[in-house]
Amino acid sequence: MRTSCSSSDEVGWESIAEPKKSERGYDEIILFVIFNFVERNFHMGETSLKKEQEETNKHKIKEMDPCTVIKVAKEEDLVNQIGKEVYFDLVDYQNVTCFRVLNSTTFNFFKEEAAKTFHVPAHLQRYWVLANRRNSTCRPYRALTRNEEEGTVGELKVLHKFHKTEIKMFLEVERGPDLSPAPLLGQGKDDILLFFKLYEPQKEKISYVGRLYANLNHRPSKMLRKLNGLAGYDLDEELELYEEIMFKPNLMCEPVNIRLTFLENELDNGDILCFQKALTIDDRKYFRYPDVPSYFKYVHNRGVVLPPLVQEESREDIKTESESHTEAETSNFISTNFKEIDSMIDEDAIAAIDRVLTEGVTISLQYQPSFRGQVVSKQDPKFPKQLLRELRDIAFKEDLFEKFRKGFIVKVDVDAVKERIDANAEMFSSSQLEQVRIVVSLVNNTLRMFDKLENLKKELESTKKNNEQDNEALKNTRAEILTLKASFPDQHAELDSLDAQIADLKARLDELECDRAKIIEIQDQHNDKITSMNKEVRSIYHHLVDGQVKLKSIENEIPETESELESHEKAYVILRATPPF
Repeated sequence: MRTSCSSSDEVGWESIAEPKKSERGYDEIILFVIFNFVERNFHMGETSLKKEQEETNKHKIKEMDPCTVIKVAKEEDLVNQIGKEVYFDLVDYQNVTCFRVLNSTTFNFFKEEAAKTFHVPAHLQRYWVLANRRNSTCRPYRALTRNEEEGTVGELKVLHKFHKTEIKMFLEVERGPDLSPAPLLGQGKDDILLFFKLYEPQKEKISYVGRLYANLNHRPSKMLRKLNGLAGYDLDEELELYEEIMFKPNLMCEPVNIRLTFLENELDNGDILCFQKALTIDDRKYFRYPDVPSYFKYVHNRGVVLPPLVQEESREDIKTESESHTEAETSNFISTNFKEIDSMIDEDAIAAIDRVLTEGVTISLQYQPSFRGQVVSKQDPKFPKQLLRELRDIAFKEDLFEKFRKGFIVKVDVDAVKERIDANAEMFSSSQLEQVRIVVSLVNNTLRMFDKLENLKKELESTKKNNEQDNEALKNTRAEILTLKASFPDQHAELDSLDAQIADLKARLDELECDRAKIIEIQDQHNDKITSMNKEVRSIYHHLVDGQVKLKSIENEIPETESELESHEKAYVILRATPPF
C-alpha cells in the first residue's frame, strides 16, 4: 500500500526527467545541479590542493640543507644514561649515535646502513619519531609507517615539520633470550608504548628497566607482575607508580591510579612511568627521599635552584668535615668487603674470627656525595622587607647548629613564611624567589639532617650493642669449632678403620662380581641348550603330528580297501567256479 508521501516522491523523481510537470520537480533539479557543481568543484579543489601541497613540499625540500643529521637513541643509551647523566626524560641526544644523510636518501636505505653500525637487521628495526611537548619534554610519539620509510629523508623532514637540520629518533629493537635481535612485537590499535624507571629509596638511585606495550583500556594493576619481573622483585610485590610529567620550570610527578585504565590516567605513547616498592608510613621515615616525587624534587633543586655561588661539587668523592673526622677515627680499622671476609672464613674460620675480634675488621662504607653551600648574598632593600625579615629571623636569628650542639630540641617552621612569599610572588624577581627557596631548603635540609643524625646516633648505639652480641657469638662459635677440631683425631682413626673395611668389602665385591659373571655365562650356555632342545622338540612334534595325520588317513582307507577286497574276492570265486576260458 502506497501512502501519499510515496506517491509524491514518485512524482518528484519523474519531475527530474520532466521538470515542467510540478514545482517540486523543478526545485529538485536545482538542488541536483547545485550538488553536482559543489561536488565537482570540491574534488577539483582537493586535487589542486594536493598538487599545491606537493609543489610546496618539493619547494621546501629544495630549500633545505642537502644533508640531515639523524640522531638515534637505542635502549642501551637509556640504560647507560638514566640515573647517571639523565634523571628526567629518556636520553641526552648530545650523546647518542649520529648519522649524516643526504635528503635524497630513502629511509629504507638508511636502515640498511644503520644495520651495519647497530648489528641489527633492517627488518628488525622500528624507528619512533620524537616530538617536543608543550611541557618542555621530548618523547617518542609515533612509529614510522611503511610509506614513510619508503620515502626520502627530506620528505620525512617536511612531513613532520622538522625545521632544523636534524631528526631525533628512538630505535626499538626486541631481544631474544640470548640478547640477539628478535622479531618486533605488533602494536595494536589501542596499544601505547610506555617506558619504565625503577626507584630504590635505600640507594637513592633511579634506573631504566625497560619498555612495555599497554592497552589503553586495561588497568596498570594488570602490569604489576611484569614490572616486578623487570625489577627482579617477587612477582606479587606491591608497587607504587608515578608519571613523569614536567621538570622545567616546575617539577610535576604525579601518582598513577592503578585502578583506572591507562586511558583514564591520560597516558599516551612515549610516557614514562616510575615505580618503586610500596612503603609503609613507618618505613618512609628511614629514607631521605622515600618516593619518586621527593627524589625528583631533590634532583630538581640540586640542578636548577642553586645559584652560581651555591653549586654542587663536580667530584663525587668529596667529603664533609664530619665525614673526614669519622674517617680519621676509623683509620686504624682494616677496610675490606664481604667477598674478602667470605674467603677468609672459607680458608680459616678461627683466623677470621680472631682478626675480627682483635683488629676490628669493618665493611667499608660508601659515602654519599655532598656539597657545601655558601651564605646567600644580602637581599635587595627594595624587596618587601617584612616577609624577608620574618624569614631571616626564623632561619638565622639563632644559630641552629649551636643550639643543636648544646642539646636543645630544634623546631623551626619556615614553610608558612614561604607560602606567604609564594602567594605574593609577583612582588619578587625570579632570582629573589630562588634565594628564598634556597634558604627554606637549607633550613629544612638542616633540620632533617639533625633528625637523621639523632637517628644515626641511636642506630650507632644499637649497632654497638649488636656488635658486642656478635662478638660474643663469635667467641662461642670459636669455642665450638675448637671443640670439634679436638675430636678430629678420634674421628680420623675411626675413618681409617672404616676405609680398611671398605677396602675389604670392595675386594669381596670384586670376587662376587667374578662369580656372578661366571654364573651368568653358565646361564647363557644353558639358555642356548634349552633353545636348541626347544627347536628339536618342535621338529619332533611337527613330525609326530604329520604321522598322526597320516595314520588317521590310513585308518580311514582300511575299511574301504577291505570292502573293495571283498568285492574282488566274490568276483574271483565266481570266475574261479566258471572260468571264462
